[in-house]
Amino acid sequence: TTTVAGMHTLRAQFLGFAGWDASAGTALHATNAAGAAPTTTAITADTPDPSVVGQAYPVAVLVSSGSGVPTGTVSISDGSVQCTTGTLVAGVGSCNLTSTSAGAKTLTAAYGGNASFQASMGTTAHQVNATSTTTAISSDSPDPSLPAQQVTVTYAVTTNAPGSGTPLGNVTVTASGGAETCTATVAAGSCQLALTGLGPRTLTASYAGNSNFAASSGTAPHQVNPHPTTTSITGDTPDPSVVGQLYSVGVQVSSAGGTPAGMVSVSEGSAQCNVTLSNGSGSCNLASSVVGPRTLTASYAAQGSFAASQGTASHAVLKADSVTAIIDAVPSPSTVGQAVAVNFAVAALPPGAGAPAGTVTVSASGGAETCSASAAAGTCAITLLTAGSRTLTASYPGDVRFNASSDSQAQTVMISQASVFQDGFE
Repeated sequence: TTTVAGMHTLRAQFLGFAGWDASAGTALHATNAAGAAPTTTAITADTPDPSVVGQAYPVAVLVSSGSGVPTGTVSISDGSVQCTTGTLVAGVGSCNLTSTSAGAKTLTAAYGGNASFQASMGTTAHQVNATSTTTAISSDSPDPSLPAQQVTVTYAVTTNAPGSGTPLGNVTVTASGGAETCTATVAAGSCQLALTGLGPRTLTASYAGNSNFAASSGTAPHQVNPHPTTTSITGDTPDPSVVGQLYSVGVQVSSAGGTPAGMVSVSEGSAQCNVTLSNGSGSCNLASSVVGPRTLTASYAAQGSFAASQGTASHAVLKADSVTAIIDAVPSPSTVGQAVAVNFAVAALPPGAGAPAGTVTVSASGGAETCSASAAAGTCAITLLTAGSRTLTASYPGDVRFNASSDSQAQTVMISQASVFQDGFE
C-alpha cells in the first residue's frame, strides 16, 4: 500500500536458502494523486543508436497532458543504470545515459507525477555494442634474452573512445616461430614465458574480449641470443715442438647455459686439426711446419643454443734435426780422373718430419775436389784427382726448418794403367 503519489520502484528479494542463491527483481509502479490529470511520457531521441559500452548518449523525453504542461523530472533507465533529467521545460527534458553492458536494451522513461499530473512511463529500444579495445605490449624484459630464460612481458588493454570502462578477461602472449605462451588477466598486466628458439621473434599479446569489450592484440619485437661460450686451449704438449712433430692440443668450451657440444677447429697457420667435443672438451694432434713463436687458435662453431667463441695460446716450434747419409759411390774403387757418382739422402730425424731443402756438398779429404746438388736430387758426380785412400763427406748445411748434418764414406782412388805405362816409358 503506497501512501505517497509518484513513481515507485518495487523490489522483491529472495534471501537464499539451503543451497539456493539469493536473487532480486524490480519493477516500477505509479501512484497517482486523487484528481491528478493523466500524462503521456515518450522518449523522443536516443542518439547515437547503437552506442557502445561506456559511451554517454543523450536521451530526450516529452511529458504531455491534455490538462496543462507537466512539471518535475523524469528518471531514465536501461535496466541497470539510470539518469535523471533536469526540471522539465515545457514538458521537455533530457539526460545522458551511459550503458555498462552490451546488448539490446529497453530504455524506460518514468515521470513520477505530482499533485496535478499523474505518473506515466514511456519506452524505446536501444542497442549497445561492445566497445573496441587496444592491446599494447609496453615492455619485454630482458631483451635480448637467452634460451629458456624467463621473459616478463608487460601489457595493457584499454578501451577506445567514445567507449569507456575497464576490460575484464585474459591476455595470452605468444611468440612467432615457436609454441611458447603465457596467460594472465588484464588486471595482472604481465606474464612470463621462456623463449627457446633463437633469433628475432615477434611477441603478440592477444586480448580475448567478452560480451562488453571487443578482442584486440598488439605486437613487439624480441631477440633471443645464444648462450655465450668461452673457448680455451688447456694444453699443447710438447712445447716447444720441432718442425713436423705431432703435438697434442687440448681444448675446452664452457658456458653458463650448459655443456656445449659440437666441433672445435684448432689451427696454426696452414696446419689444422678438428676436435669433436665430449662433455665440453677434447684434443687433437697438430704438426707445425714453420719455425718460431706460433699462435694456436681454437675456434668453436656455434651449435644449437650456444654461441661461437675463440681461444688462443702461444706455442714454440724449433728446427728439427736432419740426418744425411751417403748411400753409395759408383764406381768404388775409382781411378784418378774418373767421375764418381755419389748418391746421398737427407731426411728429417724423428720426431721431426718433412723434406729438408737446400744443397748438399760432397767433398774429398786430401784435396779440393767437390760436387754439389740439391737435397732432393740425391746425387752428384765428383772427379778425384789424387790417388790413395780418400774420404768422401756429404754435408747438408741445414735450412730455415732443419739443422745441419753430414756423413762420410771411404773411397779408394787408384792410378790408372795408362798412367803407369806412361811413367815407365819416360
